[in-house]
Amino acid sequence: DEEYKAFYKQAFNDFKDPLFWIHLNMEYPFRLKGILYFPEIANRQMQLEKGQVKLYCNQVFIADNIKEVIPEFLMLLNGVIDCPDIPLNVSRSFLQNDKQVQKISKHITKKVADKLNELFNTERSRYEECWKDVSTFVKFGCMREEDFYDKVKDSIIFKNLQGEYKPFADYLDTETSEENAMPKAIYYVSDEAQQAQYIAMFKEAGLDAMICDTLIDSHFLSFLEYKQPKSARFIRIDADLDGALKTGETAEEDGKEIVELFKEKLVNKNVAVKAERLKTGKIPAVINVEEFMRRMSEMQGMYGMEGFDPMKNATLVLNLTNPVVSAILTQSPEKQELIVNQIYYLAMLSYQKLSPEDLSDFVDKSTKILFELTK
Repeated sequence: DEEYKAFYKQAFNDFKDPLFWIHLNMEYPFRLKGILYFPEIANRQMQLEKGQVKLYCNQVFIADNIKEVIPEFLMLLNGVIDCPDIPLNVSRSFLQNDKQVQKISKHITKKVADKLNELFNTERSRYEECWKDVSTFVKFGCMREEDFYDKVKDSIIFKNLQGEYKPFADYLDTETSEENAMPKAIYYVSDEAQQAQYIAMFKEAGLDAMICDTLIDSHFLSFLEYKQPKSARFIRIDADLDGALKTGETAEEDGKEIVELFKEKLVNKNVAVKAERLKTGKIPAVINVEEFMRRMSEMQGMYGMEGFDPMKNATLVLNLTNPVVSAILTQSPEKQELIVNQIYYLAMLSYQKLSPEDLSDFVDKSTKILFELTK
């Protein structure tokens, strides 16, 4: 092990030890020797181009990161590969069409998948410790190479709200048998700090969710929906409160008067308002934006498009089990206006950052509430 680590540090000028490595050694049907290292990532929101795989032919250096020989997603790793069966002076078009090169590429992919599955099955605690570093590589590889996904899909894990890693298969509804049945709603968290209020509500209600907080996760979840169309439907934890936290006891007339009061007093006249009885009484209200609308907004932002604001489709969900909401009708008109907008701003703060104008108004109304309490 010490020799592997020393060679890695010398070859790639990295002062940190690699997480683990794969030693490739094959004589038939082609000759191949090499080592692929899984590096520790300093910044886990890394760019996908990180990594260097050096290709040699009989110890003569050819080039770095030749994707025709080494699958593109493996270039996230560091490594050295010596393959005497690859000619020194050939064109990229030759490599693309050479069947021997294609076999070499598939063999390397298989060995990497075998190593990940071996760690998952025999050294689970070590695998979980390494997952935060290798997860981006695994997810990227799954999206780039379908064969790789088929080999490692049972070793894909996600952390839950209790901080425990669970295989992705454990989140799926394996009991769905009806042909037209809706896929199971799987809730996920993209920002633990920003979505802390929703996490607390889920925990109190005895519900769970996956932690998906890396840059690649939004793409990977869409990929998993494509691969599991009948088993998985991903919804961010703040996007489907009716389905997750509603008690089912709300009648059509419940909260109608409170809803009308909020529509009248709110500073934001564009937000929709509804009332529900949620499973927790601690939170007076939450902001709800449908998953589809939020994804559309994120996709357009990714491609530099403007003009689509998901907050135009936001709903302020009032919690009728909260004592503040249930008592608001008994207050004076002046206090009602303060309470209504304070509830709205608190809900907004739990969803996203306030605009400078809203933040100023929130501070002003908070000061007025403090003044009322000290009278």
